[in-house]
Amino acid sequence: MKKMDYLSVQINNFFKGSDLRRKLISDGIRSLIFRFLFISLSFLISIVLARFLGVEGYGIYGYALAIVSVLAIPAEFGLPTLVMRETSKNMVQNNFGLIKGIWNWASKIVILLTILIFVVSFFIYRIWGDHLDQKYILTIIWGLLLVPILAFSNLKNAALRGLKKIVLGQLGENLIRPGSFLVMIIIIYFVIPNNISPHLFMAVQSFAAGISLLTASFLLWKNRPKEINLSSAVINAKNWLSSSLTLALVNGVALLNKGINLIILGLFVSSAEIGIYNSAIQISILASSGLQAVNLVIAPQFASLYAQGDHNRLQRLTTISARVVLAINLIITVFFIIFGKLFLRIAYGPEFEVGYVSMLILLIGQFINSATGSVAFLLNMTDKEYLTIRGSLVAVVVNIVLSFFLAPNLGRNGAAIASAIAVAISNIILWWLVYKHLRINSLAFNFFKK
Repeated sequence: MKKMDYLSVQINNFFKGSDLRRKLISDGIRSLIFRFLFISLSFLISIVLARFLGVEGYGIYGYALAIVSVLAIPAEFGLPTLVMRETSKNMVQNNFGLIKGIWNWASKIVILLTILIFVVSFFIYRIWGDHLDQKYILTIIWGLLLVPILAFSNLKNAALRGLKKIVLGQLGENLIRPGSFLVMIIIIYFVIPNNISPHLFMAVQSFAAGISLLTASFLLWKNRPKEINLSSAVINAKNWLSSSLTLALVNGVALLNKGINLIILGLFVSSAEIGIYNSAIQISILASSGLQAVNLVIAPQFASLYAQGDHNRLQRLTTISARVVLAINLIITVFFIIFGKLFLRIAYGPEFEVGYVSMLILLIGQFINSATGSVAFLLNMTDKEYLTIRGSLVAVVVNIVLSFFLAPNLGRNGAAIASAIAVAISNIILWWLVYKHLRINSLAFNFFKK
């Protein structure tokens, strides 16, 4: 009780007398609600897919989605983070022409990169298509439609968050997309129960993402400041390209680190094993939901406070957010340590219960991820994205090497060990870089003096 009172006093002292107090608390609460709605819907979707498709079909769907996620890495090119940062920073400085310029420039880059990805994918299929497992091909082809849709949707949502429309910037991705996807797959199952397949549900996923994109586009159109409409676009292509190259490497390595583990595992195990491992991944993602939700709220504030040179408030915001994140992670982790087996058996099915050990290993990695705080966002939002690459590159190399070494012998548990170690190493490195270069301690509690 005393700890909770102490934390409450700290929060009140931080926000006292500031317009930021009401805004952050309001956005924070709604953002958490949205994020947990998304997590709940994603969980329900994974359970429904597992039940409808069976363990093998769910494995095919998850594996195809992992491949598409890796293929889609170049499409975003780090642009959503750049758009959010530049929008937030230039709103403070009233540089509306630069805001309009970054929005237009980013959209054109996404179009060019999407065309390139489609062309490369076509030639890969023409050359190696006959040697690939055909049960995955059609699912991957439908999944490729997600590449441009998600890229543009993320740009729109990033722009909204940069305008401090935090809740609106999450509406399409966190509610509209998963909600419409869930409704459609349930309807399809009851209408044509004998014709469902992984590629059909992947096609429905793309359609749901399209609905989310339309929602984000409309919200940005309604909420963009009139000064942006009246301003002429100012293009700072040289600096933006330099930053986006760095952010592309940062975000690309992070996305690769998430997907490559499952792809490598698929080289050595059956589709059923992939399905079991994918259920463990979904639970580990839940454990990091607090970090994801908090990052959406505080990332623009990191950029604003850094631009204002307000180091003290930046440190206090970092500390408070880290404590919230750690508390959420602990609650979720303890629950699944105790009830994880029962949950897997009841929710996903009896054949998924064997994924309990993999789930525990992945939860350890996510605990460390949450314990180190918003390290990547701190660097990315303070023009130090080049530092994020160091930890991320080490992580992806460790993940690939350990996955190839452990997965053939230990299967899904080996892949889980590789993933957890990679996450831990990456976040420890990034924590140190944040402290060294920003003099900000991102941990929930300060165990040492500056």
